[in-house]
Amino acid sequence: MKLSRVLATAAVLILHAVAVYAEDVVVSTSAQIIDGDIGRAREVAIRRALARAVESKSAIVNSQTFVTADSVSDTTQIRSTSCTGEVHILSQSIQGDEISVTANVDVLPHGCEFSCTRKHINKIAITDFAFEYPDQLSVDELNILKYKSASEIAKLINSHKTLIARSADMDYPYVSAAKAPIPYFDKTLVSSTFNKISNNYGVQYILSGVYRDIGVRGASNHSQRNIQIDVYLHEGYSGKLIYSKNFIAISQNGEKISSIYAVGSPEFYETKFGSLWRKSLDDIASWVVEQSNCLPTISSILKLESKQITINAGLDSGMSEGDTVDAVFYNSTSTSIKNAKNIIEEKKTTLNLVIKSINSEYSILESIDKLDFQTRVQVGDIISIR
Repeated sequence: MKLSRVLATAAVLILHAVAVYAEDVVVSTSAQIIDGDIGRAREVAIRRALARAVESKSAIVNSQTFVTADSVSDTTQIRSTSCTGEVHILSQSIQGDEISVTANVDVLPHGCEFSCTRKHINKIAITDFAFEYPDQLSVDELNILKYKSASEIAKLINSHKTLIARSADMDYPYVSAAKAPIPYFDKTLVSSTFNKISNNYGVQYILSGVYRDIGVRGASNHSQRNIQIDVYLHEGYSGKLIYSKNFIAISQNGEKISSIYAVGSPEFYETKFGSLWRKSLDDIASWVVEQSNCLPTISSILKLESKQITINAGLDSGMSEGDTVDAVFYNSTSTSIKNAKNIIEEKKTTLNLVIKSINSEYSILESIDKLDFQTRVQVGDIISIR
């Protein structure tokens, strides 16, 4: 008699390393060298090492066997509650167009929230940080600092080697500095300003901010300068505000901003204002890295078949062939702005996927449960992958 029903068996094995301190894990990974950019390939390999190290500790392994009349298939999902600390590169080698890296990674058993299932290599655009009260600075000081925050924060974020930050210093997504984070609404655009920036810079997330205060107060011999910055982290495709934080730094000396040294140079950061400003930007960069540690990677559907989808996330996302992921799909029309204050999004469906193949530009994914995609999603829909 023909077997028509599907028998499924599931086993959940919890592997928990009982440890109070970080554990050393040695991991070897590789990455493709694209357009001769060895540095970029090395970063990708290192980030993959981070992901693999995390998966090796405090992991929940869910194994399923599906039996049908025609075949037997096994799938395994791995999730982790750990995150990483310091990374030490033990060795690296290059063969052809591939770089291999062996790293010693400190794995922290309680470094992330439970929802952190994988550390993706997300990209973030840093827009201009506008001044709510530009008259607090002299004309010369304003010219020195204007459009400089984005590039400096991007450098500091990139130094952590867990995110890829790109400076978008000529872009600003809000109505004005005073009204941030209310988004700027251009009726001629079919998508939001955030979506436009996201597409232009090829990023999943956008960081922007406002100098609420940068003025000097008090008598010349007892003056102090206050730096107060509001920072906002948004999803790129929808513009949804994910996190926000206020940063305050106070100097007991209201020294003017020096024009002698170039902004960002070691000499500039040795000045009293430069030292204070650098600390503020460094705190912002560290906060962004910490908050972004477990965020999903976001892309869109390029091609749709009954059993497979192609998305515009490639090797530099940190994903690899054979990875299993949890994916949430959103309607492509949900990224438009309903009005100047509200950005809508509509959750469409959630699926468990496996990466069948991946190259430098895109990935092909298949449903673990062999579901038909065409009844659930469409080309252009947004996919959020954990």
